[in-house]
Amino acid sequence: MSYASGEALILTQIQSTDGFNSRNAVRGIYAVLNSGAAKSYAILRPSSFTNEQTGFGAALGASHKAQYTVTWTTVCELYVHLRDYGSSLDELADRRQEIIDRFNAYPQAGDTTSAIEDCSVISAGDVYEIANQGTPVFLKQELVIQWKENTYVTIQE
Repeated sequence: MSYASGEALILTQIQSTDGFNSRNAVRGIYAVLNSGAAKSYAILRPSSFTNEQTGFGAALGASHKAQYTVTWTTVCELYVHLRDYGSSLDELADRRQEIIDRFNAYPQAGDTTSAIEDCSVISAGDVYEIANQGTPVFLKQELVIQWKENTYVTIQE
């Protein structure tokens, strides 16, 4: 598996929650914000990762095998059209909670290969207002989704 494959699984899970679908939950396409397709949007982008050797040799049943665990991070930028603060903040809170609940229920993000584990929303940033001249005004919050992928390699030297 790769980062892109894992992010695709994450996107599918987000599109399965209330308020999101393939028109308003996307990977890195900011133009969707001006489409008027919905009152809420989720835009995914890659963030940091770590790669750690977590097993080696006899513990894996072969002397020249190694296990690596990559901890990937995906940022889900949530946007809600700002109409009034009360209802817009409620909408943002509802969409955020739907995503958190989805990953709590699907900690492998729907992965059928068992490569992914521990996929969850680990944190969120502050809510703030985004306003650019001539464009809609949004409330924005970034959710940090982290997931682990285990890979096995044969050592070549």
